[in-house]
Amino acid sequence: MTEEILFYGFRQDGRRPGELRQIKIKLGVVDNSSGSALFQIGHTSVLAFIHGPKQTKHEKESGHIHCYFNTAYFSSSGERRKFSKGDKKSNEFEANVRTMFESVVLMENNPHSDIDIHVLVLADDGSVECAAINAITLSLIHAGVPLKDFLVSCSSGFYSGMPLIDLTYSESTSFQVISEYRVAVLGKSLQIAYLNYDDIGGHKLTPEVVREITAMAIEGCKQVHFIMKQELQNACSN
Repeated sequence: MTEEILFYGFRQDGRRPGELRQIKIKLGVVDNSSGSALFQIGHTSVLAFIHGPKQTKHEKESGHIHCYFNTAYFSSSGERRKFSKGDKKSNEFEANVRTMFESVVLMENNPHSDIDIHVLVLADDGSVECAAINAITLSLIHAGVPLKDFLVSCSSGFYSGMPLIDLTYSESTSFQVISEYRVAVLGKSLQIAYLNYDDIGGHKLTPEVVREITAMAIEGCKQVHFIMKQELQNACSN
């Protein structure tokens, strides 16, 4: 029997369609790093830590961003795990992270330095890519790496004429949900820096549906951005 995604306007975990799961942020959780952050949203938990900026092997060589994405073996069951070290999905995400963050990190401040980004998924209950992007942004800020803007991310989907934000694992794998969108935007301008999606049920997306779920994801990004800024301000004042 298929479980309903929405029941009397509420989702399985008690949220409304446009409501995020609870977010918890911890900075400085990895001692032997330049900067680190733990980003938890609901039961999804992602750790990111930075090494660098550090001098390239050759003084005249341009600096680069490197990303290493791993999933803890205990993060989810085998059938749930979407990422494994070295698989196609992980490699694609690492490449996307490099492209995204090379566009916002002010590399000219350290033109001959490399930055290594390490991501570890500790618990996967949906929207892992989005949590990883948010954790990376926070860890770069904690490391003192100059950024043009925040990169913030949120997922969205569409169910029975209703857009949803911040999908759980069960929502993102339900054939009742039309597609899962993962969007990252620049915090100030809300310009889209990254968009990826999974076509869950083989549904045809109309332009109207695409506009609605993209707008919902951006709205989620605005909420995430607000929370991240608050947490950083609290950390600076303590």
